[in-house]
Amino acid sequence: MTDPEVHAKLDALTDQVTAPAGVLGGSAEPVEARRAAMPDRLTAADVTRAGFAMTRLASGYSVEQVDAFLDRVAEEIATLTAERDEARRERDALS
Repeated sequence: MTDPEVHAKLDALTDQVTAPAGVLGGSAEPVEARRAAMPDRLTAADVTRAGFAMTRLASGYSVEQVDAFLDRVAEEIATLTAERDEARRERDALS
């Protein structure tokens, strides 16, 4: 799949998710609202666009850059997991 095809697919999936949110009284723009509230959050696009400098003395990427990026990814996954778990607890409490 090419980048434009991937972006089109993601846009279509986002529309499928946000349409019911609007009907249920939620925000029709949850991703944009979350980004506005937390602009430093890591996005899938950040991961896709990530690039690392090549080292001159050894073949491969800069270990420090890769480690720092992986730390950000791990933090974001932990945050998203916690948010998901909290949403599930709230959902279960309403049942």
